[in-house]
Amino acid sequence: MHLWFDLLLLMKTNRLPDGSRDIDWSADYAETWAQMEAVQKSGKARAIGVSNMSVPKLEKLLKTAKIPPAANQIELHPLCPQQETVDFCQKNNILVQAYSPLGSTESPM
Repeated sequence: MHLWFDLLLLMKTNRLPDGSRDIDWSADYAETWAQMEAVQKSGKARAIGVSNMSVPKLEKLLKTAKIPPAANQIELHPLCPQQETVDFCQKNNILVQAYSPLGSTESPM
């Protein structure tokens, strides 16, 4: 039996002292991305992508990536359209995957 990931996502999160979570982009994620590229090349992942990456972070990643992200999973719904990110992803052939398309926790939707 051969097992693989259909889509492996890079997401940097930290658990804060109060138990909540936050995204930590202070670390250099280029090294992590290179390791994910190796996983895809090995056949253990069909595609690799990112989660919650803004346009500046995507631009930085694309400068060093040998394999561009297949997808960017972002919070996306009528109250959080993130049009700049969506446009950038479409221009660069990065699939936008909606996280919380009906609104996130405590959203008015």
